[in-house]
Amino acid sequence: MAWDIKGLAVQDSNESAAWLSNLFDPVSSCTVGSWSPAGFEAYCLIPYPLLAPNGEFYLRTDMERMSDRHHGRLRPLDRAILDEESLGPKYCPALPGQLLTALTNCLAQWTQSPAVTWLAIWEGHGDLGVTPAGSGEPPRIAFHDRDRAYLVYRGDILGAEKLHVRSGYLPDIWWPEDRAWVVTTDVDFGWMLVAGRDGIAEALVETTKVDVYQTERSDPL
Repeated sequence: MAWDIKGLAVQDSNESAAWLSNLFDPVSSCTVGSWSPAGFEAYCLIPYPLLAPNGEFYLRTDMERMSDRHHGRLRPLDRAILDEESLGPKYCPALPGQLLTALTNCLAQWTQSPAVTWLAIWEGHGDLGVTPAGSGEPPRIAFHDRDRAYLVYRGDILGAEKLHVRSGYLPDIWWPEDRAWVVTTDVDFGWMLVAGRDGIAEALVETTKVDVYQTERSDPL
């Protein structure tokens, strides 16, 4: 079937994702909490790099350093949403492969169950070959007032990378079996959110080359 993804197992039940059902704020609130679940100690936003016309990508901190506007990586959320028109390039459609690998390696150190990871993937990706509420297709899960529904897959800590290699996009939500952290994004976003224990943002800064912005669930997006 088109929705079969090598290395991932599509689920015939939404049970593994049901714990998230009441943890998101309404989308209409337009906050971090609309897309990142409640119940975690720390939250951070990781914007995708900017994509230059020649295909190269640049971290936003690199762009800021070039303009002498900032010299650190870990900043408040109000520095995250930059005016891309003034910077020139558009943002990458997903976190580039090498940065995704670095992110995955870091997150693996923040879970006791890297062998089992759950992924929720938006049904609207054309390569999955599903239709809304299609008969005989895998079940979906939805949250609050989002106009999104998701197929649920089981994989390992490399699940997001496997999907990215296959399709060029990321899961919309993924988390390990022990629920130590949750990563969320959306097809229309130029960034992802990470929820986890205290210190996870600092660990991401120290062990990856991604831009990391500390935030709160109440912060606007």
